[in-house]
Amino acid sequence: MLIRTHLAIAIFFVFLLNLEKDFLFVFVVVISTFIPDIDSRFSKLGKRKIFRSLQFFAGHRKIFHSFLFLALISVPIFFISKIIFYGFIFGYGIHLFVDCFSVIGIKPFYPFEWKIKGFVRTGSLSETILFYGFLFFDFCFLLKLF
Repeated sequence: MLIRTHLAIAIFFVFLLNLEKDFLFVFVVVISTFIPDIDSRFSKLGKRKIFRSLQFFAGHRKIFHSFLFLALISVPIFFISKIIFYGFIFGYGIHLFVDCFSVIGIKPFYPFEWKIKGFVRTGSLSETILFYGFLFFDFCFLLKLF
C-alpha cells in the first residue's frame, strides 16, 4: 500500500479510539507508520541513501514487515517512554495490519514462511477507494461529525 493509505488508516484509528489528544502519541504514530517501508527503495524513507544497505540485506517485506521485528524493536522503546512505546506499537502495527490486505502480503513471523495476503494491489483503484474512504472519515472525525 502507499504511505498515504497507511497514514489515512492510522489517523482514522487514532480518532476512532479517541487518542488524538496527546500530540506526542499522534506524532509517534505518524512517524512509525513510515518505518516498515524503509526496506523499499521506492518508499519515502527508503529513497534515502542511508537506508540502501538495509535494503540490500533485508529485502522488501521481510524482517521489517514482521511482528517479530516490531516486538524486538519495541523492547528498548518501552524503557525510554511509555507514550512513545504505545505510539510506536500502534503506528507500526497498523502499517503491518494494512499490508496484510495487499496482494503481496506480509510474513508476520519472518523468517518463518507463513504469509498473510489479501486482494488490494498497491496504487490500484481499490486502494485509491480505500484511501479516499478513510480520508473522508478522518475529516468527519476532525470536524466532529460523529
